[in-house]
Amino acid sequence: MSTDEVGRLPLRDRVEDAVDAAGNGYRAVSGELLVTREAEGDVLQAVAELARVRQGRGLIRGPERVEGPGAVVRLRFAGAEELRERAAAPVAEVLEGVRALLAGRRGDGTLRGVVSPNHLFVGEPLYSGGPADTVRLAETMPMPSAAVGEGVRVEVLDTGLFLDHPWWQRGGISAQSVENTSEPPDDDHDGVLDQQAGHGTFVAGIVAQQAPAAQIFTRAVLDSYGHGAEDVIAQAIRDAVTAFHADSSARRLVLNLSLGGYTDGDAPPLAILDALDTLPPEAVVVAAAGNDYPNCRRPFFPAALKRVLGVGALDEQGAPAPFSNRGSWVDACARGVRVDSSFFSGFDGPLTESPDPDHFEGFAAWSGTSFAAPLVAGRIAAVLSRQLDPSELPEVRQLLRRYGHPDSGDFGVGVAATVAELGLAIP
Repeated sequence: MSTDEVGRLPLRDRVEDAVDAAGNGYRAVSGELLVTREAEGDVLQAVAELARVRQGRGLIRGPERVEGPGAVVRLRFAGAEELRERAAAPVAEVLEGVRALLAGRRGDGTLRGVVSPNHLFVGEPLYSGGPADTVRLAETMPMPSAAVGEGVRVEVLDTGLFLDHPWWQRGGISAQSVENTSEPPDDDHDGVLDQQAGHGTFVAGIVAQQAPAAQIFTRAVLDSYGHGAEDVIAQAIRDAVTAFHADSSARRLVLNLSLGGYTDGDAPPLAILDALDTLPPEAVVVAAAGNDYPNCRRPFFPAALKRVLGVGALDEQGAPAPFSNRGSWVDACARGVRVDSSFFSGFDGPLTESPDPDHFEGFAAWSGTSFAAPLVAGRIAAVLSRQLDPSELPEVRQLLRRYGHPDSGDFGVGVAATVAELGLAIP
């Protein structure tokens, strides 16, 4: 098996819908597991034993170790041919077999903290989880100009950035892609805008509207269909922390994760949890709460992690959006319905109605918790720029309670109308 050959398979072709022991669904990268380094040898041996029992059906006899982030390693148990033909052994089945073998040897119970799927997370515009909706045209927006956000580095882990947008092309907003490549509107070249193309550009624009003087950096962890592997997201978190420490102009760090998903056994995602342990005290992490309400009331990760601020969406009247997830783990909420922001320009899809609904010229309107999260991230960046000394800054959840509306219990602190209360000149 060639690692390069597997790597060339689009992630969207390696998406696997799995079901855990409790009957709850999650998505995973087909043919892969994540394992802690200390258990790596035992798991490799267990996978090899399963391959012998299955006589190689869907499992390679010598599982391949792929270097992973931090204390977590990625193991590949299916080859390129199995993946191409969708013949890899199901992740949940392999996981159950490995855990059973390990439990017999180690007595570690469910072992969720030792071995797990390489969960697949997705961007969270409305149509990915709630009622049908797509990105829509919007009027040209003026460039944000308030001098707030200085000294704050905002890392947007998403689909990337459209580099030719006028807001940053003309130098008014500092937004750049760490890959120095522009995100594509149509990566599969079928003439149609990919399902979540422009998502990162849109999110970066929302941050810029709240904290125009912040330094915004995007990292491409999702493809143009919104798919992102847990280990890739975890590595990007680590890379963002490293970049922050090397950035002499940045005194605070805000990470925005407008993505997420459900996990095996509703357990914290192994690699992301490990990556969050590298965060300095100066860092704040904000994530979308997901768009599956009322169909699903499970914790949505990474928003449900204690180190992360989970953000739900409000509608245009300030009421909870009907699609927005809720629960005790949701820390804040902000407008996430028909939000306007930056988008591709010059892209014209196959539709020909008048006005042309897929001829974008730099701006769009979109709905989802994906777009409530960066509003909160941007507001936090704006506040942090005025209070850069960590010793003078209250814990961020206290900060939100100070400036937001009362905490509703399962929907967090309302952050939709805090501009006047913050005393910041933000349009």
